[in-house]
Amino acid sequence: MPKRKWTVLLILLSILIQLGCCPACAGQVPAEEDRHFENTEKVLFYDERGGLPPREFVVEISESVEGSGTPSPDNPRTINGYRACQIMHAGDESVETRIYTVEFPEEAGIVLGGTYDAINGRLIVTRAGKLLQGQEDIAGINADRRIVTVRLPGIGLQSLNTDEELKTLLCDRFYTLETTATWDNYDLFISKTSGGIDVCLKNQAVFTSKEAAGAWFAENPVMISYELEEPQEYYVDCVPLLSNQGANIIWADTGRIKSFTCRDALPLDRQIRPVLRILAFGNSFTYSTLEYLPMLLEEMMPETEIVMGICYDGGCTLARHTEKFNGGNAGRGIPAEYERYSEYRSTVGKWVSEPEPYTPQKALDRYEWDMIILQQSVENLHDFTGLCDFAALVTDYIRYPALLVYNIAQARKPGDPWLDDWMEGETEMERSNRHFQMIADFAERAMDTPYISAVLPGGTAVQNLRTCSFAAETGDSGYFAKDTGGHLQQGIGPLAAGYAAAGRIAELCRELPALYGLQFMPTDEWAAEKAPPGGCGPCVGVTEENIRLAKQCAMMALKNPYAVTDCSVWER
Repeated sequence: MPKRKWTVLLILLSILIQLGCCPACAGQVPAEEDRHFENTEKVLFYDERGGLPPREFVVEISESVEGSGTPSPDNPRTINGYRACQIMHAGDESVETRIYTVEFPEEAGIVLGGTYDAINGRLIVTRAGKLLQGQEDIAGINADRRIVTVRLPGIGLQSLNTDEELKTLLCDRFYTLETTATWDNYDLFISKTSGGIDVCLKNQAVFTSKEAAGAWFAENPVMISYELEEPQEYYVDCVPLLSNQGANIIWADTGRIKSFTCRDALPLDRQIRPVLRILAFGNSFTYSTLEYLPMLLEEMMPETEIVMGICYDGGCTLARHTEKFNGGNAGRGIPAEYERYSEYRSTVGKWVSEPEPYTPQKALDRYEWDMIILQQSVENLHDFTGLCDFAALVTDYIRYPALLVYNIAQARKPGDPWLDDWMEGETEMERSNRHFQMIADFAERAMDTPYISAVLPGGTAVQNLRTCSFAAETGDSGYFAKDTGGHLQQGIGPLAAGYAAAGRIAELCRELPALYGLQFMPTDEWAAEKAPPGGCGPCVGVTEENIRLAKQCAMMALKNPYAVTDCSVWER
C-alpha cells in the first residue's frame, strides 16, 4: 500500500481512538431515565451535573494468544491473561485520568475469561491459566519418565469429566491431548488424582529432577490455560466510580465493557466535538511556521476541537531533544526540561505558556496525541542521526497510535550574514534558496525512514512567497523577518506557512485543503488577544492581495514541497 494511504489510515485511526467512536453508541439516546450504552472498547457519556455512580458496570475479561502454528517447546504461543483489572476514567483536559486497580485472588489463577462486576465486586471466572516459571510451581515429578505434574487453580476433581472436555486445555509450549490419543503420544495430558486434577507435561530431555525442571521453567515460562466446566465465583474490591461533570470516558485493560448504566447521562458524541491533538518538538523556527496552524485548522474543520502543544528550546536540535529525553546532559548544560511548553486549545481560544517545566515524556503523556511533529535546527542539517535517534525514542515510548511528521522550516532570510559565510550563490536570494534546498533535502531524506509519514511544507510556502516583489520590504528586517536571522514576524509570513501546514494535515484527515475559502486574517489586536508564541506583533503584509499570493504559494508548496517555486508570476 502506498505510504500516503497508510498515512491517511493511521491519522484517522488515531482520531477515532481519541473520540472513542463506535457504531454501538453513536446517535442512540434511549428515552428511559436510565440510559444504557454498550461499547466494544470504551464507554462514553456526558453528565451535566457530575457525581453520579453507575447503576450497572460489568467488564469482560478476554485472553489473547500471540503467534501461529502448533505449540511446542520450540514454538511457544504466548497466552496473555490478567491477575488484576485496571479501570480508567477520564474527562476533559481539566480532570486527571483516574486509574482503579482491582487485584484478582491468587486462588483464581491467571484469569483468561469471565466477567468482573465493578458495582458489587463479583468476579466470575470461566477460563483460567497457570503460569509455570520456577520450581515452586511444580506439584511433583517422575524423573524416570521425565514427567512434571502441576495442580491447576480453580479446578476440583469433578471439573473435567470427559475426553471431550480435555480438549479445552491449551498450553503455549506443548502439544495438547485430543480425544483419540493416549498420553504416550502427546506432551500434555490430564490425570485425575484424589483431591484435584493434575496436568502432566513431558519433556524427556529436561525433566530429570524437580530442580532441573524448575530451572528450565525459569528460562522458558509456560502458560497452561483451561476452560472451567462450571464458572468459579469470587468477590474482590468494588470500584468507587463517580461521574465527572461534562464528558466521561471509561475503559478497562482486560477487554470490552459489557454493560454500563448511568442515570441522566447522554452519549458523548451528542455533546462534544471530535478532537485532533498535535504535539511539536522544535525551536523558534517551529513557532514561525506553526503558530497560526490551530486557528486555520479550526476554520478548515469547524466540527473538530483542536489541541496543539509545542516543546521549545532556542535553537534546539534533534540531538538536543534526544539528550533531554535521556535525562539531560549536565556537562553540556542541557537540562531535561524545556525552556517553554506552549499550548493552544479550542476550549481556551488562545496560546498559553504552561508555568511548570516539561520534559519530553511529560509532554507525550499529557494527551494521547494524534500527530507528533519533529523539526531539525536549520543550522544543523548535517546531523541526520539525531532525527532517527529521537524518533525511535518517541515511537518506543508512546503506547497510543500517533502519526510522526516532519516540519519544513523556512531558510534564513536573504541578506543574513550567516548565509554569506556558509552558503554558495551570487545573490542574497540564491544563498537563501540554497539554504532552503538543504532544509528540503533533509526533509525528503526523513521520508525515507520508517518513522516519518508526511512533511508539513510551511517553510516551502514562505520561501515561495519570498520570490514575490513585496517580500523584500515586508517586516522589520525584510522578507517577513523580525530580525536578521529570519525569524518570522507576525503577519503574512506565518500565515503562508500555516496555510501549507494546515493543508497537508487536512489531506491526512481526508479533508479538502480548501485554502482559497479561508477568512482568517491576523491583526495586531488579534495577536495581543491570542498570544502566539512567536510574539505579539506588529502584523505585517496582511492585505487581500498578499493573502491571495500566500495561498497560491502554499498550494505550490503542497504540490512541490522540496523545491522553491517562483510565484512572482502571479503578482498583479
